Amino acid sequence: MLETTNRRSRNRVFVWNRNFAQRQRLTYRAEDNKLTPEPHQTVVEAFLRELRSRLDPPQYNYAILRKFLEQADFNDLIQQTPSSRYTAPLVLLDDRCDDTGWRGLDGEQHSARNWEKYASYPPVGSRRFTSLMDAGQLYQRQMASRIAEGAERRVMYIANISPLCAMAIISTAARLRAPTLRDYFQRYLSNRVYFGVSMVRWQLLRAFPFIYFVQDLGFALEFHLPYYALRQDVALQSDPRGLRRSGYFIPSPEGPQKHEYLYEAQVSLLLTGVDEWFWTAYCCAETYFGSEESIQYYSDNQLDALTGGEKSMLDPVWNPREYFLSILTRRLKQVTKEWSNIVETLQDRLRLHDEGIFGDHSRKASLTDNRKFSHTREYTATIDLLRLLHNSLVRIVESWDSFGSGEVQYFEIRNEESLQAKWEDYLASIEKDMTELRFLRRVLSQNIEALNDKRSDFVNASTMVESRVAILHGDNIGRLTRVTVVCAQCVELIKQAKIPRCFYL
Repeated sequence: MLETTNRRSRNRVFVWNRNFAQRQRLTYRAEDNKLTPEPHQTVVEAFLRELRSRLDPPQYNYAILRKFLEQADFNDLIQQTPSSRYTAPLVLLDDRCDDTGWRGLDGEQHSARNWEKYASYPPVGSRRFTSLMDAGQLYQRQMASRIAEGAERRVMYIANISPLCAMAIISTAARLRAPTLRDYFQRYLSNRVYFGVSMVRWQLLRAFPFIYFVQDLGFALEFHLPYYALRQDVALQSDPRGLRRSGYFIPSPEGPQKHEYLYEAQVSLLLTGVDEWFWTAYCCAETYFGSEESIQYYSDNQLDALTGGEKSMLDPVWNPREYFLSILTRRLKQVTKEWSNIVETLQDRLRLHDEGIFGDHSRKASLTDNRKFSHTREYTATIDLLRLLHNSLVRIVESWDSFGSGEVQYFEIRNEESLQAKWEDYLASIEKDMTELRFLRRVLSQNIEALNDKRSDFVNASTMVESRVAILHGDNIGRLTRVTVVCAQCVELIKQAKIPRCFYL
């Protein structure tokens, strides 16, 4: 069945719309058409219902997103009186536009770029606006017209997104982008794995004749990478939003040291736009446990936070597909290293169970468990952790395999040899990291199988010992019963012989 699905995906052609290389100026106006709730609606309700399908479930639809957004008070944005916990900068915003790519020396407008030159000498852009912002400041900036501000290329890095920050984004987004943003935030909040490219389509009705036709009004490039991170610290760092979990890691057998903690995290990107000139990138990262540099550091050093500082903000990437690949490459490498740290540390912890093979045979551990079943409980807890990690890795690898069998074709570019070679380098780096994740998945799977066998040995050996002890107890009880009977008979004989009690008491 899987082979049939992959074969169909390979036969299906995923082609990037050539119109995206041309400026779609008539569609730009729709990007300033903001979400407008009805008098009886809240902002959250309007956002969740905007352009929804009539076939969507009436209940439990986007329940996680609704619960998250309803923690914020929209009045804090419009009145500019948020509480102190909302005033910390959460967003690094970078707005700019590119005039050099479409206006010639003769003043005429040209609607296509020469990506070969952009790859070597990218323009800095004009009307540049870069700033650290809290939720209220982001709301005010996004309420302004993007066309008037010249914010055609909008890049947004969000560290530990809060409900109010999400409210600022959804309440100021274009109506056409509401379905895309709904799916993005729902996947992010639910710790979902996802790789996808989709076309933003709009169904129109001609007045005469009455014919429906579908038109591409943009694109959406998206990925979600959940992972676990291992950190050594004096205290457990909790997610202030209560969104991600954290807990203690398997202790080291070498003795007391700083506690080790396992943190749940995710990095997500949505890049959506009208064409290759007018687009927005949202990147949500979680840094509450020290996963990367602070948002202030990125701003002070003019580094591209979405790539983790891999690129400079002075050399922006203007092609949306190339920017998506560069971010995915860097973030996947980050996630792969975090996974490697965890699996290698687990391997080191589990070497203790092999001491009977490679260690001192005279100190070989007993197969039987103690009365409190400490060894069995230890194995069970370790297996539960391994299964949690293994299942997460399985989801990442399978999601990428599905994406690689079809939608990755959107990143094929013709007549741009140097650009295509650069993109193929990105894809080769991604595949290399995926190969490493596949190896780590196999390691976890083998450890689960080995520990399951050892736990079964403990249980079986302990059961056999308990059975043997029970048999011995039964034999002893039998002997005591026979002795009791004999003693009773002796007493009865003595009584019948009428011997005075003083002789046998």
